[in-house]
Order: sequence, then C-alpha cells, then structure tokens
Amino acid sequence: MTTMQAGVAGVNFLVAAGNIGFAIPLLLGKIKMNRWYGFRIRKAFESEDLWQRINRYGAKQFIGWSALNLVAGLLALVLPLGTTPDRSTLTLLLIAPVLVNPAIPAMVTLAWAKKL
Repeated sequence: MTTMQAGVAGVNFLVAAGNIGFAIPLLLGKIKMNRWYGFRIRKAFESEDLWQRINRYGAKQFIGWSALNLVAGLLALVLPLGTTPDRSTLTLLLIAPVLVNPAIPAMVTLAWAKKL
C-alpha cells in the first residue's frame, strides 16, 4: 500500500466516521431544538415534532450517504493510486466523496422537509 492510498482511504474513513458520529444523536432523538446542532432549517423550528422528524430523516441520509466514503476508502486501498498520474481516479476517490457527502444528504433532507 502506498502513502497515497493510505491517505485517500484515511480521509474517506474519517469523513464517514465524522458524519455518522454527527448523525447518531440526531437519529436517536437526543438533540432538542437548538440553534447550534442539527438540521437548522426554518421548517424544523416550527415545532419540536418537526425538529425531531426532520433531524431523524437527515441523520438517516447522512449515515446512508457515508457509505459513499466507505466504498471510496476501500477502493483507494486496492487501486494503484500514486503509481500513475491518474488525477481522475484520485478526484473520484477523494475530492468527490468528501465534498458530495455532506451536500447530498443536506439537499435531500431540505427537499423532503419542504413536503411536510
């Protein structure tokens, strides 16, 4: 395993762990309405029930989309990164999952909450 492989895998695993760690208290309903932590969108502040529903849904999205980082991390361990100047593979395995992971679950949750 190259240093590049370990680094790309490590970043993806850390992002997945961070997102899952962020989501678990929300999924379990442990976070009451506040202005600092959770899915702080206007709809969520309408009631405690909506806060919990939106944050549980969002937490499930974050956990589910973290699979993208786990898969990218595993691929980084087996693909020959750093042996060729293949920037598209590096981008696919590092930049895309790290940037897309928080964006997609947030957008999906926002769209879902608008229907409530």
